[in-house]
Amino acid sequence: MTRPATPWFVAAGALVAAAAVVGLPVWLIQPFAPQTPDAVAWSWQLRQLAPRVTLAMTLVALAAVAWLWPRPSAPGWRTALRRSGLVLIVGLTAGTAWFARQNHFEWMFRPFPDPRFVAAAEATDVPAEAPVLGVANAAASLAFPITRLGYHHLVNAALGDVPIVATY
Repeated sequence: MTRPATPWFVAAGALVAAAAVVGLPVWLIQPFAPQTPDAVAWSWQLRQLAPRVTLAMTLVALAAVAWLWPRPSAPGWRTALRRSGLVLIVGLTAGTAWFARQNHFEWMFRPFPDPRFVAAAEATDVPAEAPVLGVANAAASLAFPITRLGYHHLVNAALGDVPIVATY
């Protein structure tokens, strides 16, 4: 007995829709890439919808798989191949449902594991020509490499005895 192709398209479409709803925010919001207000707004909306949409798409994929899961009438390797493809589609769709519940922005914008201040002469991992954000008063001065600030765009520090937030 042959099964119609429509459930395959439904299962594959569910996977594509689920991947799009979680993948677009990842593509739109990246470290050091230009971001427009519209891209941020779209990402926010998709992040809000993603848990429900990916769960629904996983259920759609499961329904399509239940329709397509054949009784072994074809040779064993064909049935195994078909079932492997079905399991892969459901697994990937369920993976998007898991991913939609993660905060991947924290993975991309991760803090430095051991941040600390050093004297300029000791900052061997910062090239001399690297742009820095400098802050100074009569008592002290600090410089923050822009490449380090780029991940969070701010740093809490103390300039002498005065607490500050440096940002750009």
